[in-house]
Amino acid sequence: MTRYSGQWMVTTPTHQATIRVDLDWAPSDPLAIWIIFPVQGVCWEVSRDLLREGLAAPAGTPVGEGDLRIAPSLHHPDELLTIDMISPRTGSATRLHAPIEDLTSFLADTDRVLPPQDEDLAPALEHMLARILEGQTR
Repeated sequence: MTRYSGQWMVTTPTHQATIRVDLDWAPSDPLAIWIIFPVQGVCWEVSRDLLREGLAAPAGTPVGEGDLRIAPSLHHPDELLTIDMISPRTGSATRLHAPIEDLTSFLADTDRVLPPQDEDLAPALEHMLARILEGQTR
């Protein structure tokens, strides 16, 4: 298991704060990185590939569809990654500002454990499908 903990800026339409964020990744589920907000008791799943694509995207030009959109910050593209999270239930948006250096280091750690080209997708897809069918979010 690869883990990271840090302080990220979070903004909503009405609030702005710095909060603790944890990232988890396990080689047994190599496609998923979990963004965890331990104090709030919330976690989001993001594709490891989507996170990579977001880091490589032009500033202010997000990648992703649905409830996650990721891109380097328009104002600080070398320092911060912007992650827009849209609640599927309410449609409300939350924007995270994550340190690019920390995310790049975290992804490098996951790559040392299991390089993307060595991922065995069949078990990972079976694991993901089982979670969906069981109604689990984590």
